[in-house]
Order: sequence, then C-alpha cells, then structure tokens
Amino acid sequence: MKARTERILIEDVGQECIVYDLDTKKAHCLNSSLKWIWSQCDGSRRTEEIAADFERKFESDDAGAHVRAGLEQLAAVNLLAGDIQASDLGQPQVTRRNVLTAASLAVPVLTSILVPTPAAAKSKEDKDPKDKGPKDKPKKP
Repeated sequence: MKARTERILIEDVGQECIVYDLDTKKAHCLNSSLKWIWSQCDGSRRTEEIAADFERKFESDDAGAHVRAGLEQLAAVNLLAGDIQASDLGQPQVTRRNVLTAASLAVPVLTSILVPTPAAAKSKEDKDPKDKGPKDKPKKP
C-alpha cells in the first residue's frame, strides 16, 4: 500500500490533516490516527507492521481492526495509490471490544465534503423582494 501523492493538496491543521483531491474536488479531513496510518503507507510496509506500530503509538488493543478500518476509508476515497488488495487488509475481526472502543480517539475517522467551484461559491447580491427600485423615481403620467 502506498499513499497517493499526485493531484492532491495537503494541509496540516493541528493534529489533523486536510487533503484536497484535485480530481474529485473533495476535501477529506483525516483525524490524528488516520493521518498517522496514511503516513505509514510508503509502499514497503505491510498491514501487520503498521498495526504493530499503531498498537504501541496509540496504546490500542485492537490495532489491527483500527488499521484495517483506516485503510478501507483511505481506499474508499482514493487516497491510496493503486488498488488495495484484500490480503492487504487481513481478516476483519468484529469483537465486543471493537464495538465498545468505537468512540476511542484511536479510531481512524475520515470526513469528506464536496468543495464548490469558484463560480458555484459566488452568490448574488441579496435584494429585498419589496424593493422595486429607487423610491424617488418620478412616475410618468
């Protein structure tokens, strides 16, 4: 797995990261754990290696599940170069612990928005519908 680097703009915002995809015109916000997972995708590391480091860094018992979820999110919005293989993700394991820790800060979260084009973002000047023009305009007989 390798993080996509072409046709994207990246801006760090605190511990999070905003990634703007120039192709889809979407902005993706990666929380700190997903940002970390994405940074580990250099093309040489396997999911198990990333999960082992994730477990140490985020003190997570379910690091494998968190890393797999993060990789799936990254792949879904095309932030990984090439196709992600099922073997890259390993076997998902849904356990009671996974469900209970879903609110944990270590859970990778990606939020996306469609960014309007400059033309779509421009709005017309607000006008009062009752305003028909200048009030002092003389009427023609």
